[in-house]
Amino acid sequence: MAGKRIKADGIGERDEVSLRNRMAGADIKDGIKSLGKALDILVCVGETYEGTSVTEVSDKLEINKATVSKMLSTMASRNFVRKDIRTRRYRLGYKLIELGARLIEAIDIRTEAYPYLKALEKRVNEVINLAVYDNGEIIYVDKFEGSRPLRLHSSVGGRADLTCTSVGKVLMAFLSEQDQAYLKDTHKVIERRTKNSIKTWQEFERHCEKVKAQGYALDIEESSEGIMCVGAPVFDYSGKIAGAVSISCPTVRCSLDNLMQLKDILLETCNKISAECGYSV
Repeated sequence: MAGKRIKADGIGERDEVSLRNRMAGADIKDGIKSLGKALDILVCVGETYEGTSVTEVSDKLEINKATVSKMLSTMASRNFVRKDIRTRRYRLGYKLIELGARLIEAIDIRTEAYPYLKALEKRVNEVINLAVYDNGEIIYVDKFEGSRPLRLHSSVGGRADLTCTSVGKVLMAFLSEQDQAYLKDTHKVIERRTKNSIKTWQEFERHCEKVKAQGYALDIEESSEGIMCVGAPVFDYSGKIAGAVSISCPTVRCSLDNLMQLKDILLETCNKISAECGYSV
């Protein structure tokens, strides 16, 4: 008789496969749920410096005490949490420091920024530069040309001017006071490239205060005549500035209003890159 084969126990092969699939799906769902609980417990432990008890975690997360105790014991055996024998309270373990250090070492701003800057290039179709501060210099570490004609002096590996470029202004504004002092000491004379370039350190310091307050910098024909730029910062996991990104365009096709629209797009992109570098507002 054609049709579904029946096994000795009365369960059809198709039914058996369906049952196995449902059971596998239930196992995955339960596993995800258990992992979610474990992560919630770990976060809860990390919310206090003095440590947290099983009862406090159970009450706060509304998870059964036996489950909390079992999960914390498992985490402790792997050094994700540590238990104070005297108080019986749990605190974060040193395994997290080890993993965090590896993450920090693996952060490469150029790698983290690449997909976002590539998408930005496609969106605005203008020249985009990524610059970082390194040993007293501001260095271009990546550049995206776009497809529209624009001649710029910037090149990967080249040095960005401190006071004339938007990336230079951004980096200077958000650097530590020690790094700022070093840069001012090594750049005793401000380079003026056009009639719009900043003239004195006093003027530049006031300008940097404004840049830091508003979160971006403009270069209105200060580095090259006929070129306008907007720059914004990228921050790392510690809240320190990790780099700066700029969009450059010629005045023949970009007004100040257009530049301010590009500023909003740039800030959105830099926020995403900062998040990839571990920064959290």
